[in-house]
Amino acid sequence: MPRLLLVALTLSASFFAVRSSTQTTSGDSQLARPGINGVTPPACVYCPVPDYTDQARKAKLEGAVVVQAVVSVEGRAEHVSVVRGLGSGLDEKAVAVVQRWRFKPAHNSDGHPVAVSVPMEVTFRLD
Repeated sequence: MPRLLLVALTLSASFFAVRSSTQTTSGDSQLARPGINGVTPPACVYCPVPDYTDQARKAKLEGAVVVQAVVSVEGRAEHVSVVRGLGSGLDEKAVAVVQRWRFKPAHNSDGHPVAVSVPMEVTFRLD
């Protein structure tokens, strides 16, 4: 039991270390949250569709992968992780395509760009 607790504490410490190390160029030490204190959400300006894997195409798999990402002040998606996946290689395709997307960054109430953590949905549809 003590060993399990140590692992949980280590994971929690790692989470907070990653979370607090992400900074905006304005010097803020925490990520802003869209919709709170006048922070606008980022807007995708270049959002190509994801590629399908052969495995997912053969299985006729369609749906959405939900990822969480930090949109930087430069408008790039960073620290992309899967929140809800589909499998068959589509989770990896979703992460790869979101990393290629470009955004108009979020802005605070003063109009300055800020980094925000936001969920994103990547939809997979067969044509």
